[in-house]
Amino acid sequence: MARIVRILLGLSLCFTLLTAPSAGEQIKNKEAARYYNMALKEKDPYQKIAYYLKAIELEPKFIEALYNLGLTYKRLRDYNNAYTYFMKAYSTESDRTTEQLQIKLLFELAFVSQKLGKLTDAEDALRGAFALAREPVARAQILYLLGRILYEQGRYEDALTELRKYLGSPPEFQMQFTQLINQAEEMLKLEQLYRQAEAAQKSGQYKLARNLYQQIFDQNQDFRNVTRRLTELDSILAVESEKQTIQVTLQRAEKYEKEGRLELALAIYEDLAQRKPSDEIKARLQRVQEAYEKKRQREELEREYQAGLNALRFRNWAAAIYSFEKIIKTDPTFKDARKRLAQAQKGLENENIENLIKQYYANGIAAMQNRDWARAEEALKKVANLNPNYLDVQSLLQQIENEKSLAAAVPATSNAPIASELDSLYQEALALMDQQSWNEALVVLEKIRLRAPDYRDVIDLVATVRAQLTTAGLASAAAASPKSGSSSLLWIGVALSAIIFPVAGAFLFIPGVRARYYLMRGNYLAAAQIYERMLEKNPGKIKLYRPLADLYLLMGRKDEQAMKVFKMIVRLNLATPKQEEIQALLAQNYLQEGKTDDDAILVLEAALKAETQRLQSGDQKQQSNGA
Repeated sequence: MARIVRILLGLSLCFTLLTAPSAGEQIKNKEAARYYNMALKEKDPYQKIAYYLKAIELEPKFIEALYNLGLTYKRLRDYNNAYTYFMKAYSTESDRTTEQLQIKLLFELAFVSQKLGKLTDAEDALRGAFALAREPVARAQILYLLGRILYEQGRYEDALTELRKYLGSPPEFQMQFTQLINQAEEMLKLEQLYRQAEAAQKSGQYKLARNLYQQIFDQNQDFRNVTRRLTELDSILAVESEKQTIQVTLQRAEKYEKEGRLELALAIYEDLAQRKPSDEIKARLQRVQEAYEKKRQREELEREYQAGLNALRFRNWAAAIYSFEKIIKTDPTFKDARKRLAQAQKGLENENIENLIKQYYANGIAAMQNRDWARAEEALKKVANLNPNYLDVQSLLQQIENEKSLAAAVPATSNAPIASELDSLYQEALALMDQQSWNEALVVLEKIRLRAPDYRDVIDLVATVRAQLTTAGLASAAAASPKSGSSSLLWIGVALSAIIFPVAGAFLFIPGVRARYYLMRGNYLAAAQIYERMLEKNPGKIKLYRPLADLYLLMGRKDEQAMKVFKMIVRLNLATPKQEEIQALLAQNYLQEGKTDDDAILVLEAALKAETQRLQSGDQKQQSNGA
């Protein structure tokens, strides 16, 4: 823009010097001529203005006075008054108005119009000057200046149209025109890209729009508002990308929801509700929470109902009453819980006090093992009411009270961060389970269980993961038994036997080999049957009990035969990594059957001792960590 001003100023001075007005000698009004001549000689611009105004007052069509008054205002940078008097001079009809004077007036109008921001007026004035000009130099200068003004306005096509009228005459302007034409052509290409980018952005094609703006930016960083447009589109694309990510995540949550995997759906919605809260996500989260709670409650009621039925079956009236009362408190219409409760109460009325105390005691111990302090306290208080000195009931009640006090001592202010941490760990565990990373999942779930044993369904998940690890561990153990020091020889023998006795299949003539073969193939039933037959023939062969017990655990068997084998493991005190699991199964079985013989008491006490040691070990570890 400054360059345009310099060009206009140069041309204006050029045309001003072409002729010096001598109108004072030609004007008929001598007084007006006198003031005009006084103004020409005056050095003070403000006095000049006073003389020119007096001359114009005496002779309104004094075109030379109007023109020179405009020049004086222009020198004073009073462009509004300059424009006014230049326009009056150009509009005045006078027999002294020459073509050369008109060109000068148009140039001056173009100059002050540009200074006042009236670019359209400046353009019109230059077009008028070009139409009047005859000299090649003047025409080239006017044309170049017109092209420059159009270029500065961003009207590159119009600028090229005017500049291409230059036909190389006079030749001294060739370089200027060539440079400006090249610049206008480059800018026109950028302008076309800009229009395409604008259209793409309006139609929602944000990636295409950004690519086009980037092309412009790479060529000219200052072109229009391309930098701001790029920033704007980066923000839009980031939002769009996040929207797409959230949409994909929501679709995955919907899939889990339809499949009934509400825990996974709930974890996703909870995460989204924290990161990108919205009414839609809030509504979905609430819906799944309600569905999950109903499902969890239904499953809990069903588990409690089955526990009640088992207790009825084994005449454990106390446990049955507790289960059915708990069900009725939650859902009075659940199945035939009321009928079953009445049945248990009737059985309780006919039970002798000694058996009743044993039932309550066994139920209390089992509840303590599961860290169900409320259930344990209720059962053991009934024991204490019936017989305050029964076994160690008082110390057990004190232990329960200590556990409750410890839980109550946790500051309320820590609930929020603990809940947040548990939620995070829970989601991590679910993801690991989904990937079948059982070891990692168990570590995370154990962290949750240590912090909050009753958190959601963490106990069930721990059991699920341990079952998966047991399956994988026994299968791998079968593939490479630690006691198979002569396994290579054994399999060589098997191979030779297969060659020697192919028809009869005599290569599996050793029962232990056949059992390990079936175990390796995953046929646990066949392997168990072989060990059972071997044990039936040789009841005193102690080493058969452990692999058979492992197989029963692997198969999930809890029938009478399995319990006999488990009892032998405990009675003979056979070393096995599954000792605690076997004791827990036996304890559960004794509780369900309502047995109170020496074996039952022994198993229950062992289970309680193991749980107490585990709790103490956990407390010591926490204390050492705190220290």
